[in-house]
Amino acid sequence: MRTSDRLFAICLYGQPGVPPPPEVPPQRQGFNNVLLDSDDVIRRHLLAVGISSPCQTEYAMSWQLATRYLADEKIQEKTSPDNYLQLGKTVFKTVGKCS
Repeated sequence: MRTSDRLFAICLYGQPGVPPPPEVPPQRQGFNNVLLDSDDVIRRHLLAVGISSPCQTEYAMSWQLATRYLADEKIQEKTSPDNYLQLGKTVFKTVGKCS
């Protein structure tokens, strides 16, 4: 689990949270939290958060898997000039809080 670049572990960020296996490095961990809107419908998905124990990563599992896959296609992740996540030419802007 320490050395495979194809094995990813999931965690649940926040408190109390659920930690990933300790053998998996942070770059191969991802959280899978979802947000329910006030009417209990999922309309948004978190891609990144501040690092929060017990997760050791700030990125969602979906982001980790997408960036790993796209790296093989020579599409690199980066931060846009406006400080948003970016893959290739696609910029992922944040969505305001829904109430």
